[in-house]
Amino acid sequence: MYTIIAVLGLVFALSSVGWADRIEVPAQESTVSGIGILSGWKCEAGTLTVRFNGEEPLEILYGSSRGDTLDVCGDADNGYVLLVNYNLLGEGQHTAVVYDDEVEFDRVEFTVVTPGVEFLEGVSGSGTIRLSDGQRAKVEWSEETQGFAATEFVTPSMCITKTARVFDNDSDIATWDVTNPCDGETLDIDITVLSPRAVHHYL
Repeated sequence: MYTIIAVLGLVFALSSVGWADRIEVPAQESTVSGIGILSGWKCEAGTLTVRFNGEEPLEILYGSSRGDTLDVCGDADNGYVLLVNYNLLGEGQHTAVVYDDEVEFDRVEFTVVTPGVEFLEGVSGSGTIRLSDGQRAKVEWSEETQGFAATEFVTPSMCITKTARVFDNDSDIATWDVTNPCDGETLDIDITVLSPRAVHHYL
């Protein structure tokens, strides 16, 4: 009885930290582009290789420091990584299978988007995107990584919406939703008319 509990506890502990024999980057069903990495960690390994879409195996560097694996593995030199130009795989869905001494131990499916060429040169570009937590990130094209890199993060403290109500003597006339602009953007004002008299009042 106690042996079963101990084994189940060990399985739960290993699964809670993600366990070692798996690919972390790219994540399952993620989207990648440009120059990036394939990486993960494994407590013990021989020669690690990866096959993209069943093509010829590529050797993966093993033994990089991963302090977060110390509790599970007893040491920290368990990371593996391979530099990849994902544009070379082409647009669409792909599969990466990782092997230890030619024995498969994990696979991942992901989607690649490309700029239409294997390496885009001679272009520049920048812009601003909004993150789900309200932050704005300024991004700029990086030829070296074939992707966009964040150059600045703007906190959402000035990006707020306030509502004001205009009354006449009897009832609401209209509500005004005013969004404070961020990064010099246009001020947004939304007006919802609640009474027909509002139209006559402001004409």
